[in-house]
Amino acid sequence: MKSTFINFFLTSLLLFGTGLSSCGQNELSDLIPEDQISAICIWDKSPHCAFTDLVEYKGTVYCCFREAFAHVPENAAEFGKIRILETIDGEKWESVGTIFDPNYDLRDPKLSVTPDGRLMLLYGRYLPVITEPHPWTMVKIISDDEITNRQLDTRDSQEISIENNPGLSTYWLWRVKWIGNQAYGIAYKNGELPILVKSTDGINYTLVAVLDALGNEADVELLPDGRMLIVMRAQDGDGFVGYSYPPYNNWEWHETSTLIHCPAILTIYDTTYIAGRSSWGTMLFTLQDNDIHPYALLPSVGGDNAYPGIIFRDSQLWISYYGMSDTGISIFLSKVDIESQPSGQ
Repeated sequence: MKSTFINFFLTSLLLFGTGLSSCGQNELSDLIPEDQISAICIWDKSPHCAFTDLVEYKGTVYCCFREAFAHVPENAAEFGKIRILETIDGEKWESVGTIFDPNYDLRDPKLSVTPDGRLMLLYGRYLPVITEPHPWTMVKIISDDEITNRQLDTRDSQEISIENNPGLSTYWLWRVKWIGNQAYGIAYKNGELPILVKSTDGINYTLVAVLDALGNEADVELLPDGRMLIVMRAQDGDGFVGYSYPPYNNWEWHETSTLIHCPAILTIYDTTYIAGRSSWGTMLFTLQDNDIHPYALLPSVGGDNAYPGIIFRDSQLWISYYGMSDTGISIFLSKVDIESQPSGQ
């Protein structure tokens, strides 16, 4: 396992800087200093490791991601599996195991902790030749015994249901976040308006609102002022920032001024951070004035990248993401020092 720290400015300026317009350079003029960011490669044992998430569970940090031969499989032999790693300090990582289904390509795993203290895995199933709507979103509760024994599998995985409606249940529920005793998430289908859904068990969801913003990958966050925030990738364009007070069915939308894909949101010290893919690479943004503003460009060597997870631990933001390495597409962890706080929203 590689443990080499990456020099931030060499990677970001040499590899991304040549493609920046003067406008882009101005947008990146307020990035935090190099010495507030570190990065380490935590997994590089397959040609294409991607689509990460991160969670802290019972004092241990877990990172999940898809492990495969390519971004999209051409046949069943190239189907991806889900690998889960664990760490205490963010430096030494061990594999808990993999989840594999010979009938599907498993994609975009997400980890969360349920209100009753269980570790929940959300993931998508995909087929390169679609005979009926895919992917289908699946949920699995990972037991402590599975972690201890290093024996993960798809047993006990369940397909989600949205309003007991087979049509809605084929939407992709890409990420969920537990707010109080409810899991909230955005489910989407290409060409259709996305929907906000909620659940008390992580499996059976009800419709909260149809969202009047044509997007797909999204995250939600409860802001200190009581509003719910959605940051969403646009199906055509840069992205969206949306707000609503309870019951979250009346949304105010703003188009972002810069590209955002695969957002992951976390609010710390009244500042809301958004990690995701930008025009320059894997970026950490802050939410300000109904828009997202670049805060830290995470080390990467360009090309295919991002799909982050984010947690707060030891006065730092820990951000998992994928990017190119000398062995292929690998998984990285950046730690960002945020003791010096930016202005909030």
